[in-house]
Amino acid sequence: KYPENLWAKTLLGQVLAGEGDMDAAAAILESALQSDESWLPAYTTLAGLQNDDVMAQIDVYKRGLEALPGSEELALLLGTAYERNGRIEEAIAAYENVLESNADLPAIANNLAALLADYRTDKVSYERALTLAGQFESSSNPAFLDTVGWVYYRLGDFKKAIPLLEDAVGKTSQVPVLHYHLGMAYFMNGQTALAKEQLQEVMDSESESFTGFQEAKATFAELMG
Repeated sequence: KYPENLWAKTLLGQVLAGEGDMDAAAAILESALQSDESWLPAYTTLAGLQNDDVMAQIDVYKRGLEALPGSEELALLLGTAYERNGRIEEAIAAYENVLESNADLPAIANNLAALLADYRTDKVSYERALTLAGQFESSSNPAFLDTVGWVYYRLGDFKKAIPLLEDAVGKTSQVPVLHYHLGMAYFMNGQTALAKEQLQEVMDSESESFTGFQEAKATFAELMG
């Protein structure tokens, strides 16, 4: 009855994909984009058809951002895909590009600041990260608090870093990277007993999937003598 209904086309594409007919699913989603190239659900569904092909997903997200340059969702998906592919500088560039189109995107600002703090080593990058993440100092979001605390750590301001990182851990204690950040801040501030306690949490978690695990492991070994 309604051959141009974009939601119906998207849902049909998802059903076809669920049945394993990826070609038909892609075709119906492409027809939705021919009707409206800014139809966000078609891009995210198309990316989902790529299974574990991160490069193909990246191509879909980039295409989507050409039509929707200020899309927070597509930018987050693109940045995350770049990170999974080890292309950190491209993830940073993707986040920067979206912020140029729309500066009021807290999740993008947070992710960009976190990447700058984790993967850059120069003060200019850390100061840029603080400009991005400084808005989160009174946030109730533990991920945002952790980011701004970690940026202060990178800048060597442990007295500002520690309360923010403590707040982040207090709000969600099940995330190993938060314990790593707080443990390192304690360590650098000479609070070795507290550092050992936090890094023990990291070791107990047996999670090695975050940036900094090896530093956490080496620091814990040093603390244990």
